Amino acid sequence: MRSLLVNQGSATFLAMASLAVLMLAGGGGDAAPALAGLVQAIVAVLAIARLLAPSRYHVSPPRTAYVVAGLAIALPVLQLVPLPPSIWHALPGRELTLATLQLVGAGDSWRPVSLYPFETLAVLTTLAPAAIMLLMATSIGASGRLLLLILIVFVALLALAVGAMQVSGAEGNPFRFYSSSSNLLNGFQSNRSGQADIFLIAIVCVGGITRELYPKAAISGRRWRFLLLNGTAGLLFALAVVLTRSRFGMVMVPFALLFQLAFLRPALGMSQRAFAGLVALLLAAGGAALALLATIPKVAESLGRFLTKTELRPEIWKDTLYLIDKYSPWGTGMGTFEPVFQLDERLDWLTFRIVNRAHCDFLELYLEGGVPAAIILSVIVAIVIVAAVKALRKSSAPGRWQVWCAVWGLFLIGAHSVFDYPLRSMSLEAIFAVLVAIILGGARRTVSRSEMEVHV
Repeated sequence: MRSLLVNQGSATFLAMASLAVLMLAGGGGDAAPALAGLVQAIVAVLAIARLLAPSRYHVSPPRTAYVVAGLAIALPVLQLVPLPPSIWHALPGRELTLATLQLVGAGDSWRPVSLYPFETLAVLTTLAPAAIMLLMATSIGASGRLLLLILIVFVALLALAVGAMQVSGAEGNPFRFYSSSSNLLNGFQSNRSGQADIFLIAIVCVGGITRELYPKAAISGRRWRFLLLNGTAGLLFALAVVLTRSRFGMVMVPFALLFQLAFLRPALGMSQRAFAGLVALLLAAGGAALALLATIPKVAESLGRFLTKTELRPEIWKDTLYLIDKYSPWGTGMGTFEPVFQLDERLDWLTFRIVNRAHCDFLELYLEGGVPAAIILSVIVAIVIVAAVKALRKSSAPGRWQVWCAVWGLFLIGAHSVFDYPLRSMSLEAIFAVLVAIILGGARRTVSRSEMEVHV
């Protein structure tokens, strides 16, 4: 590990500092706008420092990184450009806005696509740190990106420690950063599901980091030590996921543990039959452990969420689909879901709760960004998939296990986006950017000195 740190340049440490700030303080979202502004300012300063840093051990980001970063911020920028009256009057769903402006004599003013420009500007300021993180992470070598994965696991461990204080304390607990009355494990996130995603990503990263740091022979010679280390870390993070009470997170725990174990199988020298037996044994042990843990009140409350009879998501999705039809194909503007939804919310299922998200990031993205958002998302996904295939074909290239970690993390975030909104947090956006950077960096044609694999 020491040699891994010694061989890094300033760009790696600046990228690590940016990721640490975003993970520790970037999870507040709408619950902490002042803190979000401070985080954005710190990342901007670190980005300037990166531009002024010496070039030793640095590599230029691949063109694909610039394309992805540019596409990520392009839509909110374009949605803020004022349009002449003849154009924005013709945009679908603007009748109420136009009638209101005509009452005050502003009907012929120039207006952007976004119905609420300040909300779209806020989204732009939250996407910018992720774009910066992507470029920072692709400007360092494979060993530097490995340190970013290690940092993700380290911050996840800190969140677990903080979470232990959150679930054990009384109301007013100082460790409950965003809600003093909540007794859930939120870690450094205001949204418990986002923290569950970070734990799930950390589970797999532990296995990937092990394979990156230690040669196959070293693991084979001390297989039980490595199994114990990875298993303990995996089970701790799995328990943390349960305490977040995220239903999606709890469903994904077995898959994360199996993915982690699959990383180690080649190095453990186990046949497929022996590996299948080990998996079956672990699943049986996990089921027995879960049955015992279910007697603990906190765990029982988490598992009880699967018995919830009232589920609002289908109703929210129904109204969101109506709004998509109303405002398609140009959308309402990034970040405008909440005010737009309240204007057209059906009266027959109104509750005292304010619906601030669609609980499906794909629907919310299409409502806010329309067809342009769908095109941009498709292009980014295509770029990442092609790069992942290229990176994984390099069987002997450094960082291959990192790429598998990134594939898992992106799959997890994408699957969760069907039911929730993980990428509405700067912390998850930063992790997402690092995972994309690992894949784009792994697909790089030439390997620089800083891409050399380091074993300890």
